[in-house]
Amino acid sequence: MSNCDTRFQFFVSSLEKLKDGVSKFNEENDLLRDGLIQRFETAFEMAWKNLNLCIIDEGVIGHKSPKSVVCESFSLGILHDEVWYSMLKDRNAIGDIYDEQLAQKICDNIVKKYVYALEDVRELFQARMLS
Repeated sequence: MSNCDTRFQFFVSSLEKLKDGVSKFNEENDLLRDGLIQRFETAFEMAWKNLNLCIIDEGVIGHKSPKSVVCESFSLGILHDEVWYSMLKDRNAIGDIYDEQLAQKICDNIVKKYVYALEDVRELFQARMLS
């Protein structure tokens, strides 16, 4: 199995775990909230690393940060949904979550928007791998 295939499988696995977390999420349970945020962080990490492989495949190298990879993915037309900028912002805020309201807002975004954007990018990755 190639490095690309392995990285893609890690992303798929992390997305499935995130979806499982979304299905079990309960706003009143701090442990489930924290677990959902952690699973989002892992899925986002795997997503941007797979996006980096896509932009390398397009002949663009040198992007090392999630922000630069997301921006370049928009420039190349790989990404189209502006929710990725919100995901990036929330992912960067995770390390500073001491505020219950912020944690809840991020969970709401995960449940209502982010899991769908990650599903869309999974389909994009699969289509690129098949071509």
